[in-house]
Amino acid sequence: MELGFFSPSIRRDSLDSCIAVALSLAEKRGFGAVEFWMERNRPDSFALWPWELDRRNIKKLRSFFKNFKRTGVHLPFVYLNSVSPNPRIAKESIKQINLGIKKASELGALYCVGHARAWSSSYRSPNDDFKIFTELAAEWAALAERCGILFSLETAQEASFPIGELECMTQITEEVASPHFGITLDISKCLSNEHFFKAYGSVENWIEKYGEYIFNAHIRGQNSSGGTFLSLDSGHDFSGVFASLNKVGYKGSVIIEEASEEFLYESGFVEWHYFRKRQT
Repeated sequence: MELGFFSPSIRRDSLDSCIAVALSLAEKRGFGAVEFWMERNRPDSFALWPWELDRRNIKKLRSFFKNFKRTGVHLPFVYLNSVSPNPRIAKESIKQINLGIKKASELGALYCVGHARAWSSSYRSPNDDFKIFTELAAEWAALAERCGILFSLETAQEASFPIGELECMTQITEEVASPHFGITLDISKCLSNEHFFKAYGSVENWIEKYGEYIFNAHIRGQNSSGGTFLSLDSGHDFSGVFASLNKVGYKGSVIIEEASEEFLYESGFVEWHYFRKRQT
């Protein structure tokens, strides 16, 4: 496993400044992975929208990525809905994700992450939803294969995004049956709601049965946004999850999300949460 961070943790007034700070952070904390965000909610965030990735910015980020063992891109999701009943919203959402996959490939990323929150439906039957979700997933898996990149869908806890539950995502992954399509396991979200893993008894059980589907993993550093997910600063013992990941031979990255730059610089968090200790 490679521990890493998501790029919006860094906030500076230019892309060059963000890159310099991120490289310094990675060197000091020993981070071997990074996940760059294609959703820029703040003007000073280390993130860019897909259409902002012109040749100049791609060149800078490709060079930045070469400093890490595992690199990924998080595609836009908060403001999208690829299955919206409004056809223009759905069309534009799909267009942005398609562009993001292509740009992630140009950056030389190993994988890109889509989010279940970008697939929100409240007016169709569950069967119709599943059919549409699976068709879209298959299309993105095929595009990812053509681009030479992996596409993963991130778990989501919210009830309004049923596709984000482990059971539904497992079924979709089996239906798509592509080596270029898998799951990004959000550890904090999965552990925060028993309903999420009810069908399997525990998150650890799911990992040990379906570990081959995991392309990438996320964990919350802090609950700075007011969420209730279990995070590194909550004091929760994550050793069971890491033990299961090790048991199935997981070699991907674990990306610390929702963490300030200051939090990432603090010593002790990595070791305290059994990350490197449990790999030996």
